[in-house]
Amino acid sequence: MPKGPMKSFAELLTEPPRGAMVPDFVLKRAAELAAHSSPSGGFGPATASRSDLKRHLRDALGLDRIEQDRKYSGIDRIAADGFDVEKIVYQAARGLQVPALLYLPHGKGPHPAVVHPPGHWMEDAKLAANIQSFNQYLASNGIAVLCYDTLGQGERRIGWHQHGQLAPLLVGLTSLGLMVNDSLAGVDLLDQRDEIDSARIGIVGASGGGFSSIFASVLDERISVAAIVCMVNTHLSQIRDAAFGTGWDSWVDLCNQLPTLCTVGTVGEILSCVSPRQLLVANATEDPGFPIGGAREVVHEIRRLLEREGTDDTFDYVEVPGGHGLLPGMRHAVADFLIRKLVGTQACSSESGHVLFNPQWEVPHNRSSAELPQSAGPVDSTGTCLPQPIDSNGPVVELAKRRADLLRKQRSPVTADGLGRALGPFPERTPLAARVTNHISFPDLHAQRLTLSTEPGITLDVVFTLPLNWSDHLAPVLIVLDEGGKGEAAKLTEVRHAQREGWAVLLPDLRGTGESATSEFEMATAAWMLDRDLLNQRVWDTIRCVDFLSDRYSSAQQIDKGRIAVWGTGALGLVALLAAAMDRRVAGVVARDLQTLEELMSSERPISPMLFRHNLLESFDLPELADYISPRMAMLAIDDDEVGSALAKLRSPETA
Repeated sequence: MPKGPMKSFAELLTEPPRGAMVPDFVLKRAAELAAHSSPSGGFGPATASRSDLKRHLRDALGLDRIEQDRKYSGIDRIAADGFDVEKIVYQAARGLQVPALLYLPHGKGPHPAVVHPPGHWMEDAKLAANIQSFNQYLASNGIAVLCYDTLGQGERRIGWHQHGQLAPLLVGLTSLGLMVNDSLAGVDLLDQRDEIDSARIGIVGASGGGFSSIFASVLDERISVAAIVCMVNTHLSQIRDAAFGTGWDSWVDLCNQLPTLCTVGTVGEILSCVSPRQLLVANATEDPGFPIGGAREVVHEIRRLLEREGTDDTFDYVEVPGGHGLLPGMRHAVADFLIRKLVGTQACSSESGHVLFNPQWEVPHNRSSAELPQSAGPVDSTGTCLPQPIDSNGPVVELAKRRADLLRKQRSPVTADGLGRALGPFPERTPLAARVTNHISFPDLHAQRLTLSTEPGITLDVVFTLPLNWSDHLAPVLIVLDEGGKGEAAKLTEVRHAQREGWAVLLPDLRGTGESATSEFEMATAAWMLDRDLLNQRVWDTIRCVDFLSDRYSSAQQIDKGRIAVWGTGALGLVALLAAAMDRRVAGVVARDLQTLEELMSSERPISPMLFRHNLLESFDLPELADYISPRMAMLAIDDDEVGSALAKLRSPETA
């Protein structure tokens, strides 16, 4: 299996000349998908109605693939001024415990209630001071609050490798889907309580909690009121302003990048599906990660769609001066909306000025500085629900592995149609505009530098080497794919071996590598949100390289166009296999470091997210893909001492 990122440190020392190419392509495609939405109020390019939108949204989240296992346990009950707090541990998906606090107002019920998933208050989550102040204010004004530790936060966090599990994606699950599922289980819990009025259940969330609350409120009509705080933005701005240049929160966070979301609908179209139920969008005016301009664009679209339906009175929007999160001004604006809508009165109690439970982290990461260093560890708090913190990574991976086992037993044989559905659409072929920019003759080979335009906006830099062979015994061709691009590929043992054995070798910088290198994590995860992810795009680049070789015209040295093979190292082994599966002109293929996709499912692995295409294991694993490529040669996981024999088999498969 890949040993980790197979790139060179040198990539960081200078900015690649085409470094903006892939980010620009992703942003352009996100804008194109948004433009496909109907001006008259239709829904996104993959959807024709609200029911279709919700169906596509459930599929993207993976909600119907989650192994549900609802459980509930009361731990303790603590009396406070005007309300009680019940400490709860519940379970939504198998193996994933959810510690929660249920704030229950005093007085005669049944009471209205809200589910409150915190955003990225990583260390304290439900015990963060701003979160507690908000919940206490609601409870003092007659609204029950179920506030839980979201996945990988608070008592569900050990260390900082959180929200970064790639394994679920291969089986059609997502981190965001698991978070939404926790909120829906919270609605179940409230719905079953005698103290709660089932007709007056709402949801509220800020930042990442607001993002998951968007989808929970759209999909569960039991939620009568939704308040989405410090989160609403266009897909385009979300990718451009909250992702590019920030590393999606230290190249780990996977809870914002929902596969194919840009094809499901615009943010305005999605949020309009809350109607005729009540919706508030609240954004801060000084929140660079979630620019107010993006929020205003979404709000304009929501209003246009709801005015068309005659339900615009169900929507409220507020802008609050200040920064990100549940700061005092934002807390009051959002809480007062919920009190009006759920209780039917104005707020009658003010904030107490203190919180019931001490946070576990005196200085969380978002408040730390050189003058105020981050706390070294948690302190005891009476607000915790578990004997000790738990790491959610392991149970999430186990959930994915059990589904992988089920899919392995259910999979049908690979077909061309199935491959097409699994990989997604390719663009129309456009002229390659191949241009040789340099040619050097060495004592042992000839070498060319050239460029290929694989589709509008994408140009590959390529090196093509040819043996010193002018005879009619034509040279076979090896396309070698490496995550470090052509520069790293040229250093590979297999390349030097092939050149010595008389192969012509094509070394392309697939998009995002070599001279177009960029942040692999950012590009791969952002491209998930499109109709064509980075895996699809790189397979297309490889097929266009085959086009170049197949159509190559030269009045000098010739190549054997019937013997074109693809050799992929690291994560690009999957690109090589898929290119061979999709294009029968490829005579043979090697995935140098890959044996199966299932072997990649671990809790922590520094490897390209490109490999983890959504629900890929429903269609095939690599041995099945190799079987589909047969009788052409397809080899997996080649050891160093097998390079020579593998090249010999590619050259003469009939003798292998």
